[in-house]
Amino acid sequence: MEQPKLIATEQEIALGHDIILKELGEGFSLEYGTFPHNKGIKGDEGVFGETLMIVAHGPEFLKFFVENYELFGRVSQRLCNELQSVTKVLFDITPTLPPADQTEG
Repeated sequence: MEQPKLIATEQEIALGHDIILKELGEGFSLEYGTFPHNKGIKGDEGVFGETLMIVAHGPEFLKFFVENYELFGRVSQRLCNELQSVTKVLFDITPTLPPADQTEG
């Protein structure tokens, strides 16, 4: 028997963005649709669900992640529980460097 494929609705996407803003603040964004669906479980049923990626913006978020790893666990669990189409949450905490102050000349 083929597993159902869950697709995020516009309302779910909006709720996901709202959860990220309330829990983590403006230094983070949420990406939908950048990864293929993956196997997961919703209730007692195996499904193919959405993979979300939370992206940190700025050079200091790796430190923030290390100091607040329990918060990220709670956010991941909340996204999977409240968004019916989500079965996996990834975090991109790759540090970004501020633009260099260089003048041409």
